[in-house]
Amino acid sequence: MTRNTRAPARTALFRKVGWLAVAGMVALSLAGPGAGTATATAVPAYATVSGYAEGSAANNHEATWGSDCTKLENPGGSTYVLTQNYAKVIVKAGSDVSTDGHANTVFNDPLAGQTVWADSNGSGAFDTAPEPADKTISHIIFCGPSVAPSVEPSVAPSVAPS
Repeated sequence: MTRNTRAPARTALFRKVGWLAVAGMVALSLAGPGAGTATATAVPAYATVSGYAEGSAANNHEATWGSDCTKLENPGGSTYVLTQNYAKVIVKAGSDVSTDGHANTVFNDPLAGQTVWADSNGSGAFDTAPEPADKTISHIIFCGPSVAPSVEPSVAPSVAPS
C-alpha cells in the first residue's frame, strides 16, 4: 500500500498560512482603526505677521494701501494660501467685533505657498481655539506682486594668461 505524503504536507502548509493571516488581522485590529492607512497631511507654512490696522471704511479700500493693490472679496474660510509673492497682503477679519484693533492683519513680503489669515486676536499665530479664535476672512488686499531678487555672482571668474 502506497501512502501519498504530499497531501498532509500541503494541508500543513495551508494551515500555517491560514494562521499567519489570522495573526495579521488580529495585529491590525489591535493597532487601531487607521493603522492600515498611511496618510500625509501637509503642515501649512504660515506667513509672518508684520502688523495690524484698525477696521475702518478707509482701510477696506485697496487704494488706501497703494496704487498697485487689488481686492479679493469673500475668499471663504479662515486661511488663504498665496499663489505668488506679494509686497504686502492685508487680510480683513469677517467682523470688527472684539478684534481690539486687529481687524486687519498686515503681512509684508509674503511668499507664494505661504498661508495668511485674519489674526483677529492678535496672537501672531493662526488659532482655531481656545476663544477668542481667529475669525473668518472678509476680504484680502494684495499689493505687488513683489519680484524675487535674482542671485548673480558679484565677481566673474577670470583666467589670467600665464
